[in-house]
Amino acid sequence: MNGPYRAWPLPFRLCPDERMLDIATWAPALERLQLPSGVLDLMLTRLDGLDDDTRHLLAAAAIQGMRFSNPILVRVSSRSDDEINDAVAAATRHRIIEHVTGDVHAFVHGKVRETLLADLDEATQTRMHAQTAEALESEVTADADAIYQTIHEIARHRILAGDESPPRATYAACLAAGRLALNHHAPDEAVGFFARAAEAADSAGVRLDGRFRETYATTLLRTGDLAPAREQLDLALEAEQDGFRRASLHELVARVHVMEGDGDAAMASARLGLEALGRPIPR
Repeated sequence: MNGPYRAWPLPFRLCPDERMLDIATWAPALERLQLPSGVLDLMLTRLDGLDDDTRHLLAAAAIQGMRFSNPILVRVSSRSDDEINDAVAAATRHRIIEHVTGDVHAFVHGKVRETLLADLDEATQTRMHAQTAEALESEVTADADAIYQTIHEIARHRILAGDESPPRATYAACLAAGRLALNHHAPDEAVGFFARAAEAADSAGVRLDGRFRETYATTLLRTGDLAPAREQLDLALEAEQDGFRRASLHELVARVHVMEGDGDAAMASARLGLEALGRPIPR
């Protein structure tokens, strides 16, 4: 077989539909692909053909994930564009990575990425996660197709950076990712980010207001986590002074009690809500 498809892995060369040749579509499946041990060993042996400098740069690229961006790698590694391009070219020749689009490449298998990451000690990995988050923050645009993934990745890297990431930066990143996940109808993902945001806020000494607690609580309700939702609503009531807002929170607490099958507690919360509005039920 001649032409551009000759360099593609065999499954891609055999595919008759060009739309299926996009490595960006296949990368997640390739990461999970269970290869025969001999094939996987052969794939990992290709890493031995790289010089130490190229392998180190690929390990830094692996911090980004299965896919990596050359400009982000330049920022994290403090290397020149030419050095990065040379490393990418060498890795492509050894069939360790594949071109996706523009300056984006993908590792051919998750085990390749894991092997490269193992070259880096924990301190180096956390530092590089923090640097990657900072680099991504400078890349955020108004492109609706890209912003969700970028903000999600920033939060992920802030979390993985641990103490290398300032708590306020982790809080802001996780809060943004949680809100965006909620807007994209992904409540389970949003709950995870809101939980991390609350932890980071505590470390940073940031006082979470009633609106954050309410948003977190309503998200927990959507995932069916009633007890944590009620806990967040109780914290929201402690922080909220506005009567109308307190009434709204009591209404949510009443809903939780209804879902728990506790009618008396639901009625008590409804009474408190009306009292917050200055319209108590006559006793």
